[in-house]
Amino acid sequence: MKIQTLLNVIIAFVLIAYWGISARRIKKDRVQQTMPWSWLLVILVAGLVFLADRLPFAQIRLVPPTPVVTFIGTFLEIGGVALAVWGRRQLGANWSSAASVKEGHELVTSGPYCVVRHPIYAGFLWAMLGAALTHNGLLWIAGLAILIPVFVYRMSVEEKLMAGEFPNQYPELQRRTKRVIPFVW
Repeated sequence: MKIQTLLNVIIAFVLIAYWGISARRIKKDRVQQTMPWSWLLVILVAGLVFLADRLPFAQIRLVPPTPVVTFIGTFLEIGGVALAVWGRRQLGANWSSAASVKEGHELVTSGPYCVVRHPIYAGFLWAMLGAALTHNGLLWIAGLAILIPVFVYRMSVEEKLMAGEFPNQYPELQRRTKRVIPFVW
C-alpha cells in the first residue's frame, strides 16, 4: 500500500470516528429539510474514492506526480479535513446531517465561521481537491465534480433556513463572509 493511500485511510478513519462520536451530542430538530438524493450522491463519491486506487483506467495522470504537487495535495487534504473538523466542533450541538433548525438553535459566527459560512463543506472540497492532485486519478476528479453541485445545493438550502431563523444576523454574516473560499466565493 502506498504511503499516501495509507494516510488517506487513516484520515478517513479518524474523521468517521470523530463524526460518529460527536453526533451523539446534538440538539433535537425543530425544522428539517430532507435531501435524501444528496446523501446518495455522497455515498456514490465514497464508492468512487474506494475504487480510485484499484481500477487501472482511474490511474490516468493529468498532472505530473512531482514532489511539489504531492506536497500541495497532501497539504490540502490534511488542511481540508482539519477545517471540516474545526467547523463541526464549532457548531457543537447545532450540527445536523441534514439542513435543519434545532431546538434552541444558535447562529455560530466564531472560529472558521467568521471566515467562511460553510467550513465543513469547504474542508471536504479542499480535501477532495488535494486527493485529486495527490492521487491524480480520474475517479477523484469525478468525485469532486459530483460533490461540488451537491454541496452548492445543500448550502443554498441551509442558507434559506438560517436566513428565516435569523433574519437580522444571517444576512449580516452573508455580507461579511464568503461561502467556501475566503474573499472569493
